[in-house]
Amino acid sequence: MFMKQSSIWFGRIYVKISIVIIILINSGICCDGYYYMKSITDPNENSVYISTQFDFSVTLTIAIVEFIYNLITIYKIVKEAAKSNSSALKLLIIKLVGVLLLFFIADIAVTIIYGIVDEFYSVSLCAYLIALKLQTEYFCLSKIRQCIIIVQSCENSRS
Repeated sequence: MFMKQSSIWFGRIYVKISIVIIILINSGICCDGYYYMKSITDPNENSVYISTQFDFSVTLTIAIVEFIYNLITIYKIVKEAAKSNSSALKLLIIKLVGVLLLFFIADIAVTIIYGIVDEFYSVSLCAYLIALKLQTEYFCLSKIRQCIIIVQSCENSRS
């Protein structure tokens, strides 16, 4: 979904890098699952600690990757919006980028809660945050994509 909406500013290299990152994160999740099952069957301190560290590292990795993608996305969106002369379009894109930034801050907050405060609160908040974030980011990115296509069409018609 995100790849389709962001295809206007990301190329094929984005898809290849994303596939590698997804494979690495899923490998970490598999290792986490192994140590989690091991901690259930043989609950010693070492396996519980390793499982908790894998959980935290996967959560942190996802937050970092999303931060990098959001930075690139926001940079490209602002760069495209700067080409437009329409102040209403610029204001709309600034609002939509603000929503993306708000969800990034929420991701960081969930990661901090997971690492410092308690896993229970993080897991409870994470499911609701992800559901809300997916729907909202999809809407925002589709609107931004439409705005950029309109701006590019207007620029091409003037040329």
